[in-house]
Amino acid sequence: MASRAPGDKLKAVGRVTRAQLALRWGLRYNGCASEETTEMNYRRFGRTGWNVSEIGYGMWGLAGWTGSDDAESFASLRRAIELGCNFFDTAWAYGDGKSEEILGKIVREFKGNAYVGGPNKHLYVATKIPPKNRR
Repeated sequence: MASRAPGDKLKAVGRVTRAQLALRWGLRYNGCASEETTEMNYRRFGRTGWNVSEIGYGMWGLAGWTGSDDAESFASLRRAIELGCNFFDTAWAYGDGKSEEILGKIVREFKGNAYVGGPNKHLYVATKIPPKNRR
């Protein structure tokens, strides 16, 4: 863990190199001698003990709204995960479950991948379920 200023509540730091990402996707890495690293900060989520990324991913815009594209949505989610994001906010109301379907596919795709999910190697999903009358 990187050293931090006193009083900083930061719990963990994850580092992913481009070479590690290239291995994940089966790509060749032609980087220079000093590999570029990306750093995501993590914080404990309440009393759960979960280390979630300080930057969460809101799924509202991926739910089939005008101009949204599933291929771009998947690419955006993959990139966020590769950069260390491990907390996703969705809801059934986002496109009548479309954002949850997209996220479910991504979670299954990355299941068991040791290079993603932050310090405890998990992807976390927060979702909301509306009342039966949808009000």
